[in-house]
Amino acid sequence: MIREHSRIDPNQLFILQGDKDFHVSVENDFNGYKDIFGDHPKVIYKLYPNLNHAFMPSVYGEIRKAKKEYNVEQHLDQQVIQDISDWIHSVSRSVITN
Repeated sequence: MIREHSRIDPNQLFILQGDKDFHVSVENDFNGYKDIFGDHPKVIYKLYPNLNHAFMPSVYGEIRKAKKEYNVEQHLDQQVIQDISDWIHSVSRSVITN
């Protein structure tokens, strides 16, 4: 799937992932994007420790029980919300000034 994204123009990208995500892997997917886009100045990467696919804290910490986490009531991690907001504002400022 990452190969399909290699045609994306990395004009403004924010690639984020929880390191406890069992739907996509850090090794293949997150690092795969780094292989594709490298250190392009308009691509930002953020790996969140102990967050799952929904960017919520990993409750069980192991893949065998990870699906059960979706039944635990919790909220999107505040740092993820802040980082997305900051990124949107930075992109908006760069569009306005250019």
